Amino acid sequence: MGDNIAMPLIKSDRKYTWEDYKTWTAGERWEIIEGVPYCMSPAPSTTHQKIVLNIAVKAGGFFEKHPHHGSNILHNRYRSSVPPHPGE
Repeated sequence: MGDNIAMPLIKSDRKYTWEDYKTWTAGERWEIIEGVPYCMSPAPSTTHQKIVLNIAVKAGGFFEKHPHHGSNILHNRYRSSVPPHPGE
C-alpha cells in the first residue's frame, strides 16, 4: 500500500498567491500550500454526509448504552454528543 499524499497538479518553480487564486475559474476546488497549488477532491454529496452522520449517531448511541462492547478508549474518545431521538 502506498501513501495517499496529494501531489501538486501544476509543477512549476513559481509560487502562487491569493491574488492568483482569485483569478482562477470557479467549479474546481484548489488549495495553495506554501505557494504550490493543489487540486482538491470535490466535497462529499449530501447523501454521503447523511449516511456518515447516521452511522456516527447510531454507533455513538450504542457505545453510550453498551460501553462493554467496545474498547474503553473508543468509548471515551468518541463519546457521542448528539442527544438521543425523542422516540428512543
